[in-house]
Amino acid sequence: MRAAAPGKLILSGEHAVVHGAPALAAAVNRFAYAEIELIKDDLEFYLGDYPLHFSLSESEFYHKLETLSKIDQRRSNDPTALLIYLIHIFKRTYGLKFPRGLRLRLQSDLPIGSGMGSSAAVILAVLRVLHEFFDIPFQADKVFPLALEAENLQHGRSSGLDPYLALHGGFVLFQKGSAEPLPQSDLPFLAVDTGKPEATTGECVIAAAKEFADGRLAKDFAAVTRALCQALENGDAAGVRDAVRSNHRLLCRIGVTPPRVQEFIERIEAEGGAAKISGAGSIRGNAAGMVIVFHDEPSTQRLAKDFGYRLLSLKGEPHGARLV
Repeated sequence: MRAAAPGKLILSGEHAVVHGAPALAAAVNRFAYAEIELIKDDLEFYLGDYPLHFSLSESEFYHKLETLSKIDQRRSNDPTALLIYLIHIFKRTYGLKFPRGLRLRLQSDLPIGSGMGSSAAVILAVLRVLHEFFDIPFQADKVFPLALEAENLQHGRSSGLDPYLALHGGFVLFQKGSAEPLPQSDLPFLAVDTGKPEATTGECVIAAAKEFADGRLAKDFAAVTRALCQALENGDAAGVRDAVRSNHRLLCRIGVTPPRVQEFIERIEAEGGAAKISGAGSIRGNAAGMVIVFHDEPSTQRLAKDFGYRLLSLKGEPHGARLV
């Protein structure tokens, strides 16, 4: 029994969406996968991306849960924490006993911690397969709060955007927990992987929060996001570039675009294109995860190679979590 859930890219509004501003984002055709099977005893996990394999008895599970509760997960890179929380939330919600005798295998083709919503995709893939295994209806209005709770435990304060897209797929304008679906067309951008950020998403959200304290910056981000939305709808290439460049400068202002990535984006702009980080970025180090680029592909490929970055081939994904 196997399930998949898509990752996402944010075209505009990351960080600001946590503070009530809109964000424009799309699910993409990269997935997290969860597979479940019966075994003799205990609860086993295979995390293929690390790789990591561990087994927990019931007493070990609760000891681990208590230990994790004393750690600020926003600053932790422990890959086991999200799964322990998720099993706990699922079991508690449906009044189930400890799920002894199960093996859960996870695999992903999403870069971990790089702004593509890998945590939310894992959460929804696991929830989808658990609902099927325990013969519980997979209803979006009941599943979303569980996914949001797990994401909050992992990142501290989730806007809900990542779990929404992993659950539903599509291209949306998202604000304060509500999503306005937009036409799923070929979006005119490229995605470049600058490498895994040194800082966690939670750390970046904490660091950026002070910049949003008086509400003015959230309004600036909101204006840029709505301008980009309008330019995309009108097929206005110059308007798209202007909005993306403005968004990039706002993201630099809150300190989540490392200097090396800023240098890459300056080269893109010097050739007439536009680019910005997509996701939390990083408050230290040289990498920021994903950068979306509005520029021609051969030139973007050449510049990415100069910086040692990787150009990804991505498409919009209209569907959310499902059995595969």
